[in-house]
Parts: sequence; C-alpha cells; structure tokens
Amino acid sequence: MNNSSSADMAKPKFLSRIIESGSDIDFRRSAQVHILREELHLGVLPVGGRAIGGKNFDIELIGNDASIVKEMLQSIERVSRSSFCELVCDIVNNIAQNLTYFGSVRYEIVKQNTGFSLHYIPQKSFYVIGMWGLQFVPKKQREHVQKRFIFRLKKHIWDLTFPDTICSKGSYIKVLGKLAKYTELMPRNIQHDKIFDTDLGFDGTSFNKQTKKYTYKALKDIGGAQRETNLTYVNEYYLINRMIRMNLSKALLREHIINELNFLFIKLNIDSKLAVTGLPSSKDIRSILRELDAGEIGLDEALKETDSY
Repeated sequence: MNNSSSADMAKPKFLSRIIESGSDIDFRRSAQVHILREELHLGVLPVGGRAIGGKNFDIELIGNDASIVKEMLQSIERVSRSSFCELVCDIVNNIAQNLTYFGSVRYEIVKQNTGFSLHYIPQKSFYVIGMWGLQFVPKKQREHVQKRFIFRLKKHIWDLTFPDTICSKGSYIKVLGKLAKYTELMPRNIQHDKIFDTDLGFDGTSFNKQTKKYTYKALKDIGGAQRETNLTYVNEYYLINRMIRMNLSKALLREHIINELNFLFIKLNIDSKLAVTGLPSSKDIRSILRELDAGEIGLDEALKETDSY
C-alpha cells in the first residue's frame, strides 16, 4: 500500500453533516413524542458515570487491546473525560438518544495506524444498496465536495437499529407517529384564543380520558407513563407497572448497545469486551415484574430495584 492510499484511508469518506431539505417527516412539535424519546434515552447509563442509591456501578474493559478500544471510543465522543466509565456512559447515552430519535444510527469505520476511528453518518440522504452505503450530496454542498454521490462498502459501516427486544424499528417509528397525531393537549379544531370566551361544547374530562387510553395503548410494547402520576384514570399498581416496564425498555436498550459494541470489537479482531456491573439487567427486571404480579414485592421497592440510578 502506497503512502497516498494509506493517508486516504485515515480520513472518513462520508460527510459528517448534511444540509436539511426540510422534506423529511419529523415529530419535533409533539410534546408526547419528545417525552417518550427523553424517557427512553436519559439515564440508559448513569450520566457522568456516577450512580446513586447505593448501587455498585462500574464498566470494565476486559481483554488485551484496551488502548485500541479507548482510542476508538474517544473518536466518537471527541471530548476528554475524567474516566473510562464516564466516557462509555456518554457514548452509550448518545447512541441511545439517536436510536430513540431516528430508530437507527450509523458510523463509518476508518482504519488508522494504531487502530480504528468511528465517524457519525447523518441519517438524511444516506441509503444502503446491496453491499454498498451511498450518501447523496445536496446541491448546496456539492461545490465543496465536488461529488453528487459518495460510496463505500457496507463492511466499513457500523449500523445499529432500535432493538427488536423492545419492538422493531418500524414499529417504533409507528409509535412516534401515533403519539404525534392524536395526543395533543387539546383537539386541533379548538380555537385557543376563544376557549375562555365561548362555550365550545368541549368535554375536557372525556378527552383527557380517551387520550390517556390511546397513549397507553400505543406504548404497550415500551411501557412508561409519559411523566404522568395522576391516579384519576388508573390505579397505583398499573402506573408503577408501566414505569417498571419503561425501566425494562431502558435496560434492553443499554444491553443492545453494549452487545453491538462488543460485536464490533469481534468484527475488527479487537481483543476486548465491555462488561457493565451494578445495574439491574433485563432479566432482573422481568423477575421483579413477576414478583410484583404475584404480590411478593412492594411497589416502592420494585420501582427502586429496577431504576438505573
């Protein structure tokens, strides 16, 4: 391999930023979508690498290629962290945020002299066609790139999707669509500026009840109460059960990302493995749900035992 080829391989091929066209479907204006995304990804691993509540939390790096792993992970975060545990927590939480926002996230794998680096690939204008990854360059950026398309073999792309252990990526995107469409704080045909001046013939109590029923049904595979603690329409057991099932989804998301990182190490022939200790596993949480159902554990204790904090 000549020097120019080697230098070329040390740089990412794909653009790290794509100018948005504004034509893509987005749910940012939905409060319920925002709440779900935030509930799912916040605290998948303790923020800053510090768990409270007496949990003996740690992340261990097992194997002989620790320096290669640390360099590769640092290429994702690109910010210095005080400890390896804090670095991994930041990375996993950021990946979780992307998965809960888009349903998937991709990184370009670039060979370096001492190992590998990972570079974020924007979701927009990127397609996988057979064995190739293709990035369509928007017109506004072509004058700088001098290309309309950028290709690279799929083996150089690390592709993560929303974990099937919670629900498929397609099902998750449908959930976001349902929340965005029918869970507004007030029906669309109500004129907000006239709500205090005119009898709108609007039964708010009935609307709230039906909206809650719809929301909880849409989230049946994920859990969560959308920050709701009101017991007007549900009993305490049902509310806590949904909160614990959200903790289960967070644990499944965490385990999925850690497993995908470990699979990536194997793919790149890196002799290392990440191991998380001190947090409730998905298996632990399922066991607690069974105990709760059997009346063998109290509500407060069950919620505390399943929380990542």
